[in-house]
Amino acid sequence: MNGPCEPGSYCLFGDHACGTSPPDEHCPTDGYCAVPGSCSGLGGPPVCGCDGKVYDNACLADSAGVGTSSLGNCGPAPQGRFACGELFCEKVAQICIVNHPDGCGSPWHECRDLPQGCDSASCNGCVDESNECLDVLQCSADANGDITVTCITF
Repeated sequence: MNGPCEPGSYCLFGDHACGTSPPDEHCPTDGYCAVPGSCSGLGGPPVCGCDGKVYDNACLADSAGVGTSSLGNCGPAPQGRFACGELFCEKVAQICIVNHPDGCGSPWHECRDLPQGCDSASCNGCVDESNECLDVLQCSADANGDITVTCITF
């Protein structure tokens, strides 16, 4: 992005790093000017905003003129949630999917329902066709049983 955005818009960075990622010739991280939107009836998991505040969903962050952040700058996850990049997934009910679509730049994150039979101690049964993982790089569970699956998708 060249210069500041016009009044009534804000700079949005697709890498969820709030403009802190160094540019790369293959994976540009430049931001672009976005106009805050309207969020009537839209849902989704809570998100961390680049301003350090937790928003009920990405659309509400957008309507406030704030991009989302995977930098962990929002402090502890909201009650009953765990961090998944810029998102906060539901403990016990969801797993965090970290997707590297083409091995380029920052990954994108998604909260998915916990697959039936998923064992948080071993990750057995946590990755299936619904995860759309072409190649699983890692499946891990932290001490709280929160599961993160890192994969490549195409």
